[in-house]
Amino acid sequence: MLYPVCWGLSEGSNTISPTSEMVFYGILDLLSGPVFLLSFIAFLEGLTDQQLRTTAFGTSDRGENGVSVQKGPQPAVPPPGTGADTGPGEIS
Repeated sequence: MLYPVCWGLSEGSNTISPTSEMVFYGILDLLSGPVFLLSFIAFLEGLTDQQLRTTAFGTSDRGENGVSVQKGPQPAVPPPGTGADTGPGEIS
C-alpha cells in the first residue's frame, strides 16, 4: 500500500529527492518480500491435505500412500518379440 505513496511523493509532487525516492523504494522492496512470504505460508497452513492434492485439472493421480494410481483404461502393450517393443536401431 505504500508504493503509491512513494510514487506520489516523488514523481507526483516532487516532494522528495530522487535519492530519497530510491531509498524509500529500496526499503519497501526489502520489507515486501518477507511480508508476502509470511502471508503465503499462512495461506498454505490453512489448506487441508485434500485441497493440496487437487490440481487445476481435477484431483491428483496419487493414491492415499503417494503411489501413482492409473485412472481410466490402460494402454495396450504389444506382445514381446513382435518388433513393436524394440527401440530405434534395434533388431527384433
